[in-house]
Amino acid sequence: MERLSVETEKKSYGRKIETSSVVSSPPEDRQSREGCREELNHSSASSLTSSPADSKEVLNSPHCCSNSKRNKKSPAGNRVKKSPGSRLSLTPAKEQTWAVDLVERSRAYRNRFVDSHCHIDLIYDRLGLPTNTVYTDFRETQAASYPANYEGCVAIFCSPETFDLHTPQDAVLRTVLTEPGVYLALGCHPKNATGFKSTSLDGLRKMLCSLPNVVALGEIGLDYSGEFHKLADVQREVLVSQLELAVELKLPLVIHCRDADEELLQILIKHVPRDHKIHRHCFTQDVATAQQWMDAFPNMFIGFTPVITYKSASDPAAAASQIPLDRLLLETDAPYFVPANVKDRKTKITHPGFALFTAEKIAELRGIPVDDVLAACRNNTSRMYGI
Repeated sequence: MERLSVETEKKSYGRKIETSSVVSSPPEDRQSREGCREELNHSSASSLTSSPADSKEVLNSPHCCSNSKRNKKSPAGNRVKKSPGSRLSLTPAKEQTWAVDLVERSRAYRNRFVDSHCHIDLIYDRLGLPTNTVYTDFRETQAASYPANYEGCVAIFCSPETFDLHTPQDAVLRTVLTEPGVYLALGCHPKNATGFKSTSLDGLRKMLCSLPNVVALGEIGLDYSGEFHKLADVQREVLVSQLELAVELKLPLVIHCRDADEELLQILIKHVPRDHKIHRHCFTQDVATAQQWMDAFPNMFIGFTPVITYKSASDPAAAASQIPLDRLLLETDAPYFVPANVKDRKTKITHPGFALFTAEKIAELRGIPVDDVLAACRNNTSRMYGI
């Protein structure tokens, strides 16, 4: 059967995936648990100028896939050429008004932020960048749109091919192991469940126990959207095996849930201690659902993405305005979910700096200063991930 982790256009609340850029240095390194210079081919930027999708098209992504095959033959040691405004930039120089405004606003905020959920491997894949691209260099090429108060990110690797015990396809993962301000979460996304084998579980265990800066297991869960409900049995089996591993290793969980709220919550209640730390990623449900999950797990945090900026996303916007501030996390789910207020239709993907848009929208919805949201969510990220 064809591998399910192949990158599919994400369809969910708003317009088709579109994105942006980068600035400032991330922060402190986290203690460990138990790497060439060449200019990139400008042809990799062609995806940045393709025709935009209808803003009303629904998004539907697996939220992860393995490293792009087209990148595997890239010459070793590639670094992104430092050329803001070049064709490699996500925000062409003539169309950076929104980016200039974002960076300018960010300089006025006292508090910093961490994007608690992004996919660096997919960002590189979308842009056609070599898998050994140095993230710091990538940020420098995108400096025109990285907020000054960006501090770091939690990078999710959720294809079982990444952590296969014998032949891991982990090129991007290896490039970020020593990057300051980049923390890791590994696990098998439910849409990739058919590719999860016994060697995948063994390889996952090995990486979780040995790699530096690992902060969680995930994203894992259930996804019954579209035709994926036909894989419910295998999704459940893969989920439970990973839940048991997370409990054994005492690692926080990153949970993906779509069209399976009641079932997934009951599985968590059965297999995970009540006090376990859980991040319900990319929340798109209503307040009542969020409350049900938070009541079941007092250390449950609810993550919001730029989805809440879409007019069609009334339920998650309402939830973001009402859930206790000490239970919220900021996300981008980059490269997905270009904020509605990014008017440049040539911007096709997002990067971790876009989490500031999420914070600003939450502040608007709640009628409070942005700095209050930033401070609370930075504290919540520390409580959830220890960073």
